[in-house]
Formats: sequence, structure tokens, C-alpha cells
Amino acid sequence: MDFFQPMLNVNVSMRTPIIEELAERTGLSLLHFNLTKGDVKAISGRTLAM
Repeated sequence: MDFFQPMLNVNVSMRTPIIEELAERTGLSLLHFNLTKGDVKAISGRTLAM
């Protein structure tokens, strides 16, 4: 029997111009409140060229 609750991933970052631009340039779900496991994996695995 599984006693663990399913994980709920919630984006608590503030909406700022830089976050909006990053979301637009990368196509990541940075502006969404509820994130799927796939969203979290994509965001955490993304590297940006400097």
C-alpha cells in the first residue's frame, strides 16, 4: 500500500520581465502555476549559453 501523496509541483516565482523573456526564448513553462513532472525536469535540466 502506498502511503505517499502524489507530488504537486507549484511554481512560486514572481512574474518579472526577465522571467517572461526567459520563458519566451526557451519555451519553458516558467509562467505556469502548476507544473508537471515533465515541466520540472525540463526546467531543471536546461542550461543557458552565456
